[in-house]
Amino acid sequence: KAVAVRTHPDIREAQQNVTVAEINIERARAGLKPKLNASSRISVDDDGEDSYSVGLTLSGTLYSGGALSSLLRQAQARRDAARAGLHTVRHGVEQNVGNAWANLAVAVASIQASDLQITAARVAFLGAQEEARLGARTTLDVLTQQQELLDAQAALISSNTDRYVATYTL
Repeated sequence: KAVAVRTHPDIREAQQNVTVAEINIERARAGLKPKLNASSRISVDDDGEDSYSVGLTLSGTLYSGGALSSLLRQAQARRDAARAGLHTVRHGVEQNVGNAWANLAVAVASIQASDLQITAARVAFLGAQEEARLGARTTLDVLTQQQELLDAQAALISSNTDRYVATYTL
């Protein structure tokens, strides 16, 4: 789970969304502050006389009707939503990893059970063959035991497939 939380692309995306939301808060705060602009100019006229000028301009919003503070609150709300989204994504990733781990454990247990089932079906099949040779069983009984052995082998193949799928899902 710790590896998934550190490296999952969905979590990284949610973290980037939180960072963007925090930057937008700083942008909204900057809109509340006054702005200072500086300019300078140097020129030479046709007579060869130089002229210089330097200027500073300080500007700011006197009245915005609450629009600027509203933008700040909106940016803060979006940041909080992005943080909640990160929290939700983190829990979703942890849950998916837990489910994948459980599916892998189930697949491994199923493989072990299938191995035991094959062993038991093989013993039953060999016993039915021996009893059929001695006349105590019919050919149909032998075929039924053989089918159970084949079913157990097919279950093992299916269990191995499930294990590979669970491994890649994890």
